[in-house]
Amino acid sequence: AFGGKLTMPGEETIIFSEPGRPATTNHGRFHIQCLHDSIVARQFQDLEQY
Repeated sequence: AFGGKLTMPGEETIIFSEPGRPATTNHGRFHIQCLHDSIVARQFQDLEQY
């Protein structure tokens, strides 16, 4: 992680990932509105809706 230290995420941390995606690929951006709506709702929203 660019010379930093990795730590366990906190209970309220949202991690955007694609399970099964090879680590060597670099694609897939997540819609900022999904992040906004998740924060407002205090619950992760369905990415398929964005």
